[in-house]
Amino acid sequence: MDSLSQVASKIMVLSRSRQDFYQQFSDRLARLTEEARSQSSQEISDGISRDWMELIATLQQEFQHNVIDALEPEVNELSGRVRSIETEIFRVLKLLATDFLFLKSAKQPPTLRLRHQQFCDRLTAATAYSQAIMALAQPQAPESPSEPATSNPTTSIPTTQP
Repeated sequence: MDSLSQVASKIMVLSRSRQDFYQQFSDRLARLTEEARSQSSQEISDGISRDWMELIATLQQEFQHNVIDALEPEVNELSGRVRSIETEIFRVLKLLATDFLFLKSAKQPPTLRLRHQQFCDRLTAATAYSQAIMALAQPQAPESPSEPATSNPTTSIPTTQP
């Protein structure tokens, strides 16, 4: 592979506006995660749930509009990975809404705690996926001929349970 091909394969896979969207999306998810972890299961079930359900719905709509409906053409091998992660984020957002409804409907304290933990874990996963995309989108310096080629940037991608 010549040096021009190496540089071309390392170009950013996301537009600037898409990167900005992911930064804001990740920040909002992180704030919601922090807030959810700081609340007790009962407080979430009783009080602020309407606002959170609206926020989850807004996040889903924004993600649908800014990412799913505006797919960018595949530019390089990282584009396929980004698209796979975007699909996972979309799936996690749908499951997040379901988890929240389960949390809201739980009545017994052990069930409330379990649903609260699942909800927080799902938020953490969505945040990690968003951050993984941002990490993949960072321009990479071309590899020197003495360094072995690596096709897998160090990005931790969470696994979630359906």
